[in-house]
Amino acid sequence: GVAAARPARTVVLFEGHGSLRMHVQERETIKRHGLKILVVVMNDGAYGSEVHKMRSEGMPEEGSVFGFSDFAGIARGFGLPGRTFTSLAELPKAVAEFAAGGGAAVWDFRVSDKVLSPTMRKAHPQVFHGGKYQALYAEGGCEENVIAFALSAGGKTAIAVGPRLFARKL
Repeated sequence: GVAAARPARTVVLFEGHGSLRMHVQERETIKRHGLKILVVVMNDGAYGSEVHKMRSEGMPEEGSVFGFSDFAGIARGFGLPGRTFTSLAELPKAVAEFAAGGGAAVWDFRVSDKVLSPTMRKAHPQVFHGGKYQALYAEGGCEENVIAFALSAGGKTAIAVGPRLFARKL
């Protein structure tokens, strides 16, 4: 909706890969309408909330962990540029290329399934309220675009990593 309402601007959509699997056909809509959308897929090879719930309950996780889908290949199948990132060092060049060319693309970032989901943060509030905070720092070409921290309490540690000031690169 935002890309159609503001066609002169590029929309950056950060999405979990489980969510993208549920509506992957919308890549065709993006292509057909010439929408300016950069889809950044956080691909952990699992349904994040479910895998964390199963792990916390000591249940088998095989129903929620199934490997990495090739979203860059899927994007190309719909006629959109697709790219799989294995290192943040690739990001500065990719951002510059995308900013110069515009349009739409799908960027597939392989991320860890060990980072707690929002659901698990709610289930373990002691870690997030009153825990010990520790800033973490990224290294590489885009460290200013990553925010990360660790929180520890009661023998448990959670690490949160997210994008920061990403739109400034476009």
